[in-house]
Amino acid sequence: MARLKGGAGFFRVDFAVLKNLSAQTLHWGLWLAFDPPHILILSAATILFSGRWRSLAWQSLHLEYLVAGLLLGLIVYWGSLCVVRGRLLWPDHYLHAAAQAIASSSPPPGRLCELGGRAVYEEAFWRGTVQVLLGNGWLAVMTAAVLFTLQHFYYCRINRRPMHPLVLLEFALFSLAVGTLYAVSSQLLLVASVHWVRDVLIVSGCGRQLAKCRSRTPS
Repeated sequence: MARLKGGAGFFRVDFAVLKNLSAQTLHWGLWLAFDPPHILILSAATILFSGRWRSLAWQSLHLEYLVAGLLLGLIVYWGSLCVVRGRLLWPDHYLHAAAQAIASSSPPPGRLCELGGRAVYEEAFWRGTVQVLLGNGWLAVMTAAVLFTLQHFYYCRINRRPMHPLVLLEFALFSLAVGTLYAVSSQLLLVASVHWVRDVLIVSGCGRQLAKCRSRTPS
């Protein structure tokens, strides 16, 4: 509690109340911006009214980038696992674990389609619209990456699934990677397929399969 002297007398400032008010303002601001229904409406409206949907629809016709994205997705997720586990993983162990995960725990077709649709929608909004509207340069890539990471951090928090700092770092690096790919290529299918491969491997339990492999690091 503090007292401030003003023209009308003394005013009491309760810093605990101010702190609580600031926390509540931040909470409701994040809720309005990043809560799933709100972000869905915001993203759809932004894509529609910015006119980006025409360019994004045209980019979706370049199917050759789908194959490239699938291969790059494997590489990007390998890098993600290296970051989360804090060590360099042997590529043959990783590919074996990925194959085992897909063979034993592959999501059903409906779930695969859901993951694909979400990957396209998220990349169309964050990379294809937000990043482009910000200039599609390095600053735009970093800004979109920060907002993308913050949205998923908030989503995990409200669902009581706190992100480990290394997972948060991996998420930010993944977002920077796909943002850079989009800045260079301007191809939605490329980044969406990278995103899709990552999500499929996570849902399939590639990390758990890798833990069953014999631990071996390069000397």
